[in-house]
Amino acid sequence: MFTEAQCLPISALQHMVFCPRQCALIHLERQWSENKLTVQGQQLHQRAHDSKRTETRSGIRIVRSLAVCSLRLGISGVCDVVEFPEQTGLPIVIEYKRGKPKSNDSDIVQVAAQAMCLEEMLKLDVTKGQVAEIRLFYGKTRRRLEVTLDHAVRQRVQQVAAELHEMFDSRVTPKMTYDKARCERCSLLNLCQPELLKPRRQTSARFATILQASVTDEQLTGEEAI
Repeated sequence: MFTEAQCLPISALQHMVFCPRQCALIHLERQWSENKLTVQGQQLHQRAHDSKRTETRSGIRIVRSLAVCSLRLGISGVCDVVEFPEQTGLPIVIEYKRGKPKSNDSDIVQVAAQAMCLEEMLKLDVTKGQVAEIRLFYGKTRRRLEVTLDHAVRQRVQQVAAELHEMFDSRVTPKMTYDKARCERCSLLNLCQPELLKPRRQTSARFATILQASVTDEQLTGEEAI
């Protein structure tokens, strides 16, 4: 069990899945830079949080900006929207995202972590079917994507949370690895500059080749002189 002071931000889980180095730059080194994608994401979140904090529609209690925490996982954060249907009373956690569903599971890990925090806070008995539901609303598709909070997803959240705590404990920022599809979308691209790795390796390799050739030529010259 963790203390509240030891809890890490749930948003860091999403960053950890997307790129451990990005996660460290943001949460360990406190570096940040905006791009069009991050601004669009913030605008979408602001619209989700702007309305009244709590309201009821058609038998559903809607709570916005709900703070959640799990001392078991050592994480805390804020849910965009949580719905409590009067019929079941079980929470439906909704996370708002720009764009469309991603090829990785970073968004799923983030919203699932929020739901698991809420289950712990409400003392829900998951073994008896008292399970939170999760949804992802994407700005581009304008639809809610329903995700099942099953055992595999829960295990994935626990794994990423453990890796996040391990990184924070070590205080070590992972090395750069360049991935064009991922890096070109990252707002920290200019701070991280992972594309410099490849040219450096190529230059180093060329220098080593030239040096080796030079040594070989000297050896041959020496042998001819003998």
